[in-house]
Amino acid sequence: MKVFDKITEKLASNNIISYEDKDLYTYGFQQASLLLLNLITTIIIGLIFNMLWQCIIFSVAYIPLRSYAGGYHAKTQLRCYLFSVAMIIIVVFIIKCVPWFDLSIIIMTLISSGVILSLAPVEDSNKPLDSKEIQVYKKITRLILLFEVFLVCVFIDLGYSEVSICIMMALTTLGIMLVLGE
Repeated sequence: MKVFDKITEKLASNNIISYEDKDLYTYGFQQASLLLLNLITTIIIGLIFNMLWQCIIFSVAYIPLRSYAGGYHAKTQLRCYLFSVAMIIIVVFIIKCVPWFDLSIIIMTLISSGVILSLAPVEDSNKPLDSKEIQVYKKITRLILLFEVFLVCVFIDLGYSEVSICIMMALTTLGIMLVLGE
């Protein structure tokens, strides 16, 4: 994007960043803007479906786990964005329309956790992992997963199954993304 090139050029010319780091900063600005666009889109989808807090909980559970577990990646940023929008809409629809019971939430959580434990991390052709990174990502994925499974159980026990459903859907969606990434 030309605007980010201009920003980094201005930063470099004012000695705020070095000229050698311009490309890195441009990339950082592009990624931050895409993250912001995805966040705004998720909030809009949540508002449209009157399920804002569900979208937020899903995203808070999904994003950190996805960052370390990996999975399917679209070939272009536009496809990634469109795929993400479709994914959020489908997740919201499933949360809203499927009659979930505590036992079904627990079963889906266990199945998804098994898939995540057996497959993660799934590397992308654009970001291959070395053996050390695989070990670190696997460990972090397992820690996040354990915490989220714990939260599913705690919220069910406290009578907040709606929160557990959102976390379970994050685990289920990630499991699907890992299978697609393989």
